[in-house]
Amino acid sequence: MNHFNNVMSQPCLENFYCAVDGNWGPWFGWSPCSDSCGGGTRRRERRCNYPPPTHGGKDCPGRSERVQECNEDECPEDGNWSPWSSFSTCSVTCGFGTMTKTRECNNPAPVNGGKECSGFPVHQQRCNHRQCPQHGGWSLWSSWSSCPVSCGEGERIRKRTCDSPKPLFGGNDCEGSDTDQQTCKLPMVCPIDGAWSSWTNWGRCYGPPCGKGQHRRSRSCTQPVAKHGGRPCRGFRSETRVCVNDKNCPGANDPQWCQWNDWSPCTATCTGLNSMQVRQRACLCPVPKQGQESCKGESFQVRECINVPSCMPAVVSNQDRNVGSENEESLNSTISTTSAFPEVVLDKESP
Repeated sequence: MNHFNNVMSQPCLENFYCAVDGNWGPWFGWSPCSDSCGGGTRRRERRCNYPPPTHGGKDCPGRSERVQECNEDECPEDGNWSPWSSFSTCSVTCGFGTMTKTRECNNPAPVNGGKECSGFPVHQQRCNHRQCPQHGGWSLWSSWSSCPVSCGEGERIRKRTCDSPKPLFGGNDCEGSDTDQQTCKLPMVCPIDGAWSSWTNWGRCYGPPCGKGQHRRSRSCTQPVAKHGGRPCRGFRSETRVCVNDKNCPGANDPQWCQWNDWSPCTATCTGLNSMQVRQRACLCPVPKQGQESCKGESFQVRECINVPSCMPAVVSNQDRNVGSENEESLNSTISTTSAFPEVVLDKESP
């Protein structure tokens, strides 16, 4: 029998534990990224438990955590409005208009797919100034009026009114005339009545020297001549009147009185002893030549005032009465004259 076979072994128990070094377990999954954009971090861990260090064994070498950058793309940035601008001036100087204010989506502007600003970049507000002047406008022409004559030519009219629109708020009136005229003709020719021409000068006086005779003047129905059934002139074509044939008549060229002047103003405001008027004439038609006699007759006349109220009666003495009688006789010596009007004879009436 082998000596070693004769040896029996048995476990020996000692109060002593072997050191066990720690070993890492598997990595856990990555945590979510700390930021969705713009660069964040994610983490994962492992545990030193496979096995854990015991009985003085060494810890697991290395780190228990890993950090990794993630979502490094820049973040989208939504746009935001700038402050509103001031309102603009009104779009019109009169009537109804608008004024505008604006803003921009640049505070900040959207980037990296960020949202645009919500709302409108322009805001308008109504502005109301004074009423604008409204200039007048013509209406359509009316129909032509009927021709106002029954024959020949006339003028017909048509009208329009300044009410399309009416001038308002200082607007201008319509330019041009509100009336239009047009010549209208009717087929019937109008009758033209005859009319006299002017009288001719008086013709030569036919009669004995220094005696009465006659002279004549005439006219014609030619201004115009009666036509188309018009009425002829009424009256006489010629007329004669009495004249004095003073050619080769002794004294025909002698001086003659000119016409009387007007009566002078009355010498009193009422009829009485001294109320009188005077008028004069001159021997100048023609002027007397050297050696010729002057005109015969008085160069002045005196008369009692006419159309003057009577004076109030007064008490007078007999002596005053006598003086008054003498003055009355003086007044009654007024020279009276008469005008001689020549006789006119109508010769012949026009047909």
